[in-house]
Amino acid sequence: MYARLVTLSLETGNQSMAEALADKAGAVMRTLPGYEHSTFFRDEATGDYGSFSVWRTKEDAEAVSRVTELDIREMVSDILTEPPSVKIFEVYELKE
Repeated sequence: MYARLVTLSLETGNQSMAEALADKAGAVMRTLPGYEHSTFFRDEATGDYGSFSVWRTKEDAEAVSRVTELDIREMVSDILTEPPSVKIFEVYELKE
């Protein structure tokens, strides 16, 4: 399993736009191969937003950017304060 961590910084006061972006991205991710689950998070005071999603393979996790990147840029390019960060990590599952 692989985790995909995306963070982005928006001008403050754009919570509704960030929520619309999360709803759209979440709907798209759920249709993609290898999707397991996702969580979206925010700090409205700083304008920091992001998502954490889990995928079956590294290739599945990497493929998401090709599908969602254009939508993200179109929706929030004028309110981004820095470029989004995308990192992929291998998931370690605890031994029981």
